[in-house]
Amino acid sequence: MNGFLDNDDLQIIQQNYGDKMCMLCVNSFTRILSYKPGILPDVLLKHFKPSLTLYDDLVHNNQINEFTSKIWKESMAMMSINEQIAMNQIDETVCQANLIGDDPFGDFVK
Repeated sequence: MNGFLDNDDLQIIQQNYGDKMCMLCVNSFTRILSYKPGILPDVLLKHFKPSLTLYDDLVHNNQINEFTSKIWKESMAMMSINEQIAMNQIDETVCQANLIGDDPFGDFVK
């Protein structure tokens, strides 16, 4: 988890919602985290009280899909159309590698 904490948004999410939620956010909202810093924690804090059990509660109640849909919808509402288009053109694999500190091209570049 240490590599993730280089990202300010993920630090905020981890502190308020725990490691599991942080991982869910990396896996589900990679483009948002990479393209528009600040939006994801803002949306989470606006709609969900800080809770280290939120992830477990969502899983227990079978609500992960509803949660991710809501967060995407609310995040998009905070961006202009041009920002949404630009964000959707980002390669998600490269974004995720940047968030976790891996270099996807490390084996190919000296």
